[in-house]
Amino acid sequence: MATQADWLRWVRMSRENVAYGTAPTSADEYFMDGGAWHGIVTTSPLGSLKYIEEKMRTPGFVGQRSKDQLGPVSGARRSEGSLDIPVESSILGLLLRCGLGADSAADTDDSILVSAQNIAADPTTFLAAGFDNAITSGQYPYIEMVVLAESGGTFDASTIVVLGTDPNDEVITETIVTPALANSETYTVFTQLNYKTVVSIIVNGYTAGTTNTLIATGISYTTHTITAGNTSGSLTVDEHGDPGADTGKIWRYTGMVQESLQLAFSSLDEAGFLVATPQFAGQYPTAISDPTFRLPVLKAWPSWICGVTKGGSTYSRIQNMTFNLNFGSRTYRAAVGSQQPQGKHDGTRMIEFSGQLVLEDNTEYLAWVTPTLSNYHFTFTSPYAASSSVNHNLLLELTEAYFITHEPKEDNGMIVADFTGFTTAHASDEVIKATLVNAVNGAY
Repeated sequence: MATQADWLRWVRMSRENVAYGTAPTSADEYFMDGGAWHGIVTTSPLGSLKYIEEKMRTPGFVGQRSKDQLGPVSGARRSEGSLDIPVESSILGLLLRCGLGADSAADTDDSILVSAQNIAADPTTFLAAGFDNAITSGQYPYIEMVVLAESGGTFDASTIVVLGTDPNDEVITETIVTPALANSETYTVFTQLNYKTVVSIIVNGYTAGTTNTLIATGISYTTHTITAGNTSGSLTVDEHGDPGADTGKIWRYTGMVQESLQLAFSSLDEAGFLVATPQFAGQYPTAISDPTFRLPVLKAWPSWICGVTKGGSTYSRIQNMTFNLNFGSRTYRAAVGSQQPQGKHDGTRMIEFSGQLVLEDNTEYLAWVTPTLSNYHFTFTSPYAASSSVNHNLLLELTEAYFITHEPKEDNGMIVADFTGFTTAHASDEVIKATLVNAVNGAY
């Protein structure tokens, strides 16, 4: 009888916002309810994250001919590897924030949909007809929901279910796991998705109380400004589906630093994905119990486009673009008394890029072939809308950049320019600054 594999591939990541090598304490706290976990899609096969343990054979005894008289001795342990991630915008912020070092966030608010309406049953359903305000026309916000347990109110651990339509008028729904709430406690959660309309919000888990309330607010989008700092962050990566972790368990990789991050895009590929490839190094994984709750990962978005502004002039015909961000972060090797990496250090940072631009005429060719230090702004725009005028997007700003090569050639009757270059340090942005528009609330 043929063997049927039953392993499910699943990966999630979180920023280690406390000590190096320490994962967030709650397995259920995802980024839309105050936590740090992000579920991801990866095209990399099982084994892309490698756990390495040195094994050393001991010499034989005097008077014995057989060399191997004893079993092997374990040496230093570590993990390393990379993942190819076709991205939606939420994971971009996590990777860039941990690599570059700092993030500040600013919300663009829409209307208050539900203003302190009563929760008096389990479940309590809030229908659009009873909302205090509708979503503003032309805005496609994600939804912030605040549950307040007041006047003896309590809630069991349960869920909030949101039903509506997305910017393309497709029906969408999200189920958000919430913790138990005691008297006078509040809890804030956010949807992952943007909504053109909200049909209903269903709050489950009500136990007791007379003035329990829900406040629901639309947030059109959040703008993250991610800048280069003196230190980079570290990550915890959970990987489900490796049988080496044993039945009912998953591997947890802690202390994972990004040695580098590649962002690659090509409009010539049919899918048009923007693919992020972080290169990791960290501690040896630990087998932990499989968390019972998993956040449904967002679909990878196809059909990204890329445009560039050079010295204030816009060129929208980038055919392909690759950024290689070498963060210079490394782990310390095992210290005395330990076989694990004990920490990280952040060394020299270097940003390189390459791409291909369709040239419209000789004026454009001369504008690009002439060496200048004009600001270069590369904007990667997704098809996913936050409003009728703003899509989720990533802007990479290079205040000072030099081209190493600039080679025009013919491509299907068009003149294109292949180029490579690098950035240099500048007081305004160090070597690069990222501005990300998405539906992740608060700084990463």
